[in-house]
Amino acid sequence: MQRKYLLITFIALLSQLSTGQIFEPVKWSHELKITGKTTGEIIHKATIEKSWHLYGMNIPPDGPRPTQIVYESLVNAKKSGNIQGKSKLIDVFDASFNMNLSWYANEAIFVQKITFEDASKVKVAGYVEFMACDDERCLPPAQDEFSLGNAKAVAVAQ
Repeated sequence: MQRKYLLITFIALLSQLSTGQIFEPVKWSHELKITGKTTGEIIHKATIEKSWHLYGMNIPPDGPRPTQIVYESLVNAKKSGNIQGKSKLIDVFDASFNMNLSWYANEAIFVQKITFEDASKVKVAGYVEFMACDDERCLPPAQDEFSLGNAKAVAVAQ
């Protein structure tokens, strides 16, 4: 009888552990890439699980939360132009929001070009705010923080 209660307690605890995990269908990586003596790129890459999508940066009002990249601190560098989405955007009619929307599937890559005088002194900090959905549900907006710096200067072939 005591073994039966012990087994039931074990199964109950195991089920609590499996349902208590955080579900993250989008994983982010961030990189500071030096491309020249005074130029570089801040690269943000989202890896998106199959059947999920990440909304684009230009979403109509009253729609889902657009992907937004915020640079809270950009030390010893300046942005050169606007951030560019390098992955293919998919344009669809989204019945959940009753509007045409654009999103990324599988992966999304965003690149911000920068200029600087000394690559080793560049520091970047901020976050990506995003929203992910599949055909049945949407997760609440989330943020992924990043902090980059201490890049090594590269020799540029002339």
